[in-house]
Amino acid sequence: MSRKKQPVPWRVVGVSTALFVVLVALGWLLFGGNGSNGGEQEGVEPGGPTAETLPPATDPEDPDAPGEPGAQTTPPGVSRAAARAAAGTMELHLFLIVPGLERLVPVSQTVGAPATLDAQVRAAVQALIAWDGADTTSPVPPDARLREAWVSPAGIAYLDFYRGFYDFGGGGSLGELHAVYGVVATVTQSFPEVAAVQFLIEGEQVDERHGHVDLSQPLRPSSEWVVLDAPRRQPMQPSDEG
Repeated sequence: MSRKKQPVPWRVVGVSTALFVVLVALGWLLFGGNGSNGGEQEGVEPGGPTAETLPPATDPEDPDAPGEPGAQTTPPGVSRAAARAAAGTMELHLFLIVPGLERLVPVSQTVGAPATLDAQVRAAVQALIAWDGADTTSPVPPDARLREAWVSPAGIAYLDFYRGFYDFGGGGSLGELHAVYGVVATVTQSFPEVAAVQFLIEGEQVDERHGHVDLSQPLRPSSEWVVLDAPRRQPMQPSDEG
């Protein structure tokens, strides 16, 4: 007895084929399309930041990193002062009076270097007061005496004079300007780590010096009264005799 041949379910085959095509299309849209877009997004979009335009990274452990708190943990010039002390000498730029010139002129002088920056600044001021050259004169009166000198972490040199410096008025207003700015220029130009000078008189801050110079704030060198960025003159005859 022969078995009757079953008819092919073409309707089921058609539906299955249609579903397979739909699934393939959805798969391509979901995976093929996103994959290509994702590949394009792996690069940096036009106009976006690149490695060349991004700011450089800073090391939080670096104490000298710009803008980092505590970038300066020691008083300024400690290394420079130590280097000068180790060398045993230091070059000073003394700002002196030259006959016929209204502005003070720098003259180089090499002296012994004390161990600390405070002591080095004090030595520079004392060298300026004691100067007695052949063709130059110190702008500071010889009876002026320095009580104390110290440099703050901000780079301000505090110079505490006895009243003899404040009472000096023999040179008039120009003499007072020369005395003040001669000291300021000598200290700031001899020590790069010092930015300005604050004057004190016997431990007290004063407002002005005989009404001509305002001493209430730290002073910086003034090109109106001293010659800045000029070749240093060599001393003709320093006063180390007698």
